[in-house]
Amino acid sequence: LLIMAIKTLMGEDDSDAGPSKLLTSLEKLSPSKLLAGGFGLSIIQLRFVALMLVGATIIAEAQLPAGQNAVAILVLAFLMVWSLLIPVVVYLAMGERRDAAMQSMNSWLSRNSRMINVGVLGVFGVVLLWQGASGLFLG
Repeated sequence: LLIMAIKTLMGEDDSDAGPSKLLTSLEKLSPSKLLAGGFGLSIIQLRFVALMLVGATIIAEAQLPAGQNAVAILVLAFLMVWSLLIPVVVYLAMGERRDAAMQSMNSWLSRNSRMINVGVLGVFGVVLLWQGASGLFLG
């Protein structure tokens, strides 16, 4: 995860490049199709799979009772997809102002997505490195 964070940090954005054809075509889809597509794309991303495996491993190592294990898995699943729900909730709640709100969110995310990825991958990478090193040297 730290390697992915560093690669993402060192990657360069092309400030002159416009939105890709895929992003342009996404603007024409309905919210329900976008939500389904977001879920589908998120579960095949390497970062998503790595974070899910880490979360599942931590839950399994906790050796919780069955009920608490199920709750922990549901919380993990919600934490992994909550960001997909934000645009849908905003779209449904904003009424007439939703187009401006969605455009604002889109431009903010376009400007900050790389640093968000760096932060998430970096935090999880450092935590896992710390856990692994402490297990080797202290355990």
